[in-house]
Amino acid sequence: MKFIFYTLLFILICFRAGATDTLTTKLINAVYLEVVDTAAKYYYLQEFGRVPIFDEDDIKYELVSRNDVLKDVPLKDFIEGIKSDTGEINWRDYHLLHARVVNKAHLPKYTDQIRIFKLVPYNTSQAELKKLNDEGVVPVPIKKGMTQKQINQTQDKANLKYESRPIEEKQSFKFSKPIFSKDHQYVLIRLGGSDASALYIFRLVNGQWKKILRFNVVVA
Repeated sequence: MKFIFYTLLFILICFRAGATDTLTTKLINAVYLEVVDTAAKYYYLQEFGRVPIFDEDDIKYELVSRNDVLKDVPLKDFIEGIKSDTGEINWRDYHLLHARVVNKAHLPKYTDQIRIFKLVPYNTSQAELKKLNDEGVVPVPIKKGMTQKQINQTQDKANLKYESRPIEEKQSFKFSKPIFSKDHQYVLIRLGGSDASALYIFRLVNGQWKKILRFNVVVA
């Protein structure tokens, strides 16, 4: 009898885990466009997600100021879930549409603000040029005897080439581990891109995740 009991218990645990995995996959595939450009054919996602970090007072403030949209949201479930969940999620374990899940070192490095140029010999290999690009550096191939004007023109061309990278190679994203309410009808998750991140609350309505609130925006 004990064997049967533990076998059934094991099956139940696996079933619940599988159901949660499916729920998480459907969630991300439904909400990633909140931060990913709709024109992107794919997006880079940092492989690990941890529980969202925020000041508990932030949620309490939102509860008071946005009671019209949060009155039915079980915020207590989110707070308890964050306090009790110390694990992390590996997005490689999920079938996420259009996501290229990579570790932090392999995320594309691109910036619209601070740009680093490096003068390199004209015969520098393509592999080395790509390596510099992957490090967030714009290589400027220079021939011997170039005047300063020619160097400046070459740098301008290199900059234009850098800026012409496809949108997919200009952005990277990081999603927190989702915190579901006890009835799995609501979820709290932080969705972030290269420039900023925010907390989102979604509600499951007729099998579709609908955004309830976006708040606690953090600029990178």
